Amino acid sequence: LKDRIAIVTGAARGLGEALALRFAEEGAPLALSDVDLENTQRTAQKVKELGRDALALKVDVSKYGEVQGLMEWGGEGKKWPQRSGFLCGLCVSKMQKKGGKHERDG
Repeated sequence: LKDRIAIVTGAARGLGEALALRFAEEGAPLALSDVDLENTQRTAQKVKELGRDALALKVDVSKYGEVQGLMEWGGEGKKWPQRSGFLCGLCVSKMQKKGGKHERDG
């Protein structure tokens, strides 16, 4: 997973934290998100202790705009590096399939 950016939602604890640490062991730099920023920062510190870069962001995946901001890395005036490969772990959205296409639910 070297040189691929792993985006992990729910990274503050549990399965999201476990995925983040595993992706870091495999060589991925990480963008970690959760509504619990304090514990997401703790997970980011664990990732850094494994020698990988990590960015902790407060994101509520039930809010479409926040997820879109995560994918665009909005709010900080930064963009993901061009040609970055993305691996998304535990991605959750409030999208549902309606009439053969995905639409935002709510």
